[in-house]
Amino acid sequence: MYLSLYDIVKAKQLNIELNNTPFVGISIYIYKYYDSYIDKTPDKFDSISEASKKIGMSRDSIRIYINTNVPYKGLLFYTNQIKNFELTHELAKKSTIDLDLDRSIAKEVWVYSFTTNGSMQGQSFPSREKAVKFLSISSKVLRYHTDN
Repeated sequence: MYLSLYDIVKAKQLNIELNNTPFVGISIYIYKYYDSYIDKTPDKFDSISEASKKIGMSRDSIRIYINTNVPYKGLLFYTNQIKNFELTHELAKKSTIDLDLDRSIAKEVWVYSFTTNGSMQGQSFPSREKAVKFLSISSKVLRYHTDN
């Protein structure tokens, strides 16, 4: 049976009920995840909304990855502080190997255009999202015409 990344991550979440408490703040600890270690000093937020505003990530993304040991954009999200950094790092590292997480990392996109005199000009964008906005096209169109 095929499971999406969303289904796998939801299955990995610890037994915490996030959906039934929309108006109650849940403390969030966000740790920076690196290939060889986890930064031991978390950023603490009093709610998912506060974390979302401060780090510029959607509340839904934070909800999906909370308590999963799955890094998202180089961050780990928990409702409690990490007690065993070595074990947590091993679990997160295993998750990055077992799951296809490459799609959550922004990829540089180059857009080339030709001028009226025939010369080519290129412009770099830090992500597909930025290139899509600049070109005023759908992400589906961009994905179809890129070489990755």
